[in-house]
Amino acid sequence: MKMFEEVMDWPGFVHNGTGLDYWEWKYRRRSCPGFASCAAWSNGHPVSHASWINSQMLVNGRELLAGQISDLYTHPNFRGHGLADRVLGCLNKHSLANDVEMMFAFPSSIGYEIMRKRGYFEIGSQFVQYQLITNPSKFFAQTKLGMLKRMAYEAMLAVRSPSLRGTVEEVDSFPEDVGEMTRAFEARFDLVARHSTEYLNWRYADPAGGMFRILITRQEARTTGFAVLRPYSMDDAHYMDIVDMMFDLNDPMVAQELIAAAISAAQDECADGIQTWLPGGHILAPILGRTGFLIRAPLTGERQLRMLYQTAEGEDELQKTLDRPDLKIHIMLGDTDWV
Repeated sequence: MKMFEEVMDWPGFVHNGTGLDYWEWKYRRRSCPGFASCAAWSNGHPVSHASWINSQMLVNGRELLAGQISDLYTHPNFRGHGLADRVLGCLNKHSLANDVEMMFAFPSSIGYEIMRKRGYFEIGSQFVQYQLITNPSKFFAQTKLGMLKRMAYEAMLAVRSPSLRGTVEEVDSFPEDVGEMTRAFEARFDLVARHSTEYLNWRYADPAGGMFRILITRQEARTTGFAVLRPYSMDDAHYMDIVDMMFDLNDPMVAQELIAAAISAAQDECADGIQTWLPGGHILAPILGRTGFLIRAPLTGERQLRMLYQTAEGEDELQKTLDRPDLKIHIMLGDTDWV
């Protein structure tokens, strides 16, 4: 942990407590216990590091033990010597010894190249970033023909703005019955992280892991959906991410209502925009489009969300499934180590 804090703003987002509190939350208080860390050392100090943490994934409805690679980093003074490759090799040995069926990661551009050379595959579905501008006056003031564009955008939002039915509430933790809804939602996908009630409360309701806002919808005392929001600031601008979302697929109005509540929350936070990442072809994409979200093309040099994976030796059927170009995936920012 000291190596990260010395050379970068680790973990890179706001959370309660110290870096050690975050480390304890992430590695020792997980809802799915188990992790391994490997490091390369020089003169008694760690100079390269990688870890994996146990994760429950569902592939074709089968629950399996997966390892999410995280905190892959080499000190700038020691790069170019193959240290990252060696710590990844160390992790691979640990994963085999612990019966991990697949390893996966959402790496940086440098990490992507290193992991691809180690035989990791990229999930075929391309991730897409969606954005809705919640402060058009400020955004379009910085662009050519900004006034005309702002007027057109505001007119479009007026037509597309969803209405609230009054079933959304903000809570500090997830209700016990949310696990029933998430089970039904997950069953519609070929690849998805298991979202048990215990996992959701560990991931989003503990401030040591980050500062999130939790929205839920209820109908007749039954939880029908949730959305998790993350407000943050960067370069004097304020944003809101929708980092996770699941809902009753038999009632698409639930999704629209959660999105409407998220937009309202972003406006209350004076956010300039609200955004989210989704795999291509996701069922939420048309709902976002009808609400006014637009696809945002990444800027040159900007980090892109990509998922790499590697199956354990002998997992031929699992490999065939993950290789499918038509794989239906539900992965959002909250499933990554970006937030």
